[in-house]
Amino acid sequence: MPWAGIDFGAKLSGKTAICFERDGLLHVSLSAKGQDADDFCIQNIEALKVDMIFIDAPLSLPGAYFGKGRDFFYRQCDRELQAMSPMFLGGLTARAMKLASLWRGQNIDVYESYPKMVWKEISSNASKEDFRRVIQQISNYLQLHALPDLAAQPCNHHEADALLAWIAGYRFMTNQAVIAGTKNEGQIVY
Repeated sequence: MPWAGIDFGAKLSGKTAICFERDGLLHVSLSAKGQDADDFCIQNIEALKVDMIFIDAPLSLPGAYFGKGRDFFYRQCDRELQAMSPMFLGGLTARAMKLASLWRGQNIDVYESYPKMVWKEISSNASKEDFRRVIQQISNYLQLHALPDLAAQPCNHHEADALLAWIAGYRFMTNQAVIAGTKNEGQIVY
């Protein structure tokens, strides 16, 4: 069952990355600065023909907006993981929710992921300060679990986060993932 990991960024920033497996290798594609990130995601996901997507972006709003609870800023999963509020991310949240709705309409399962927490789960050193060390530890994890090798080394943190979102998918598929939050309000898979 093929899946993709997405690090979702600002619409024209050139910081949206997608990780996917092809021909036995993991590839990462990065949007170009000035390119519409939403169109980039739609076109790539259509071409990849994946069954699941793990995206680093909020896919729901706090329950208070639906008459459930009084917290208008954070969902339970955000509080559990000390993640940013979907409301702070505003337009990015709305764009991600719109994409998820589109993909679910195409029978693609879409899950919210949090690369920072994936990193904490797979790394012996939780710091992401040394980028080379991050890539080395991700490579070690891929080898240890007999996962596909990298077609090319990630060039920046956005590409690395897309790779970590892809690893969240692997962890989910192999029943190793941790899931924060509730189904009713929103969950984060890592």
